[in-house]
Amino acid sequence: MLIDDGSIHQNVWNDSYSELCQHYCMTPTWNNPGQSHGNGVVECANGLLRKHMAQQLLLRGHSSFESIEPYREFIDRGAYKLNHCNWLKSVSQRPPEIWLI
Repeated sequence: MLIDDGSIHQNVWNDSYSELCQHYCMTPTWNNPGQSHGNGVVECANGLLRKHMAQQLLLRGHSSFESIEPYREFIDRGAYKLNHCNWLKSVSQRPPEIWLI
């Protein structure tokens, strides 16, 4: 949620979103507040993750998990695979001197 007092914008995230961002070491942001089309890139990435996870479930042969822990591991592995591929692409596009960071 975005609070606008006329001059200052302040992020107010719900606890679940804050915990999600903290778990995945992400910094929460917003895209173009007040513009309905501003989240296209975010929504696209979400759609890719959902499609990837659906494919992984099909390959797995079933969508049942013994408990929440195997389910979380499954989700973490899927998110890691997609994020790692994106990270590799971004690293390959950087000048070599930045790779040492």
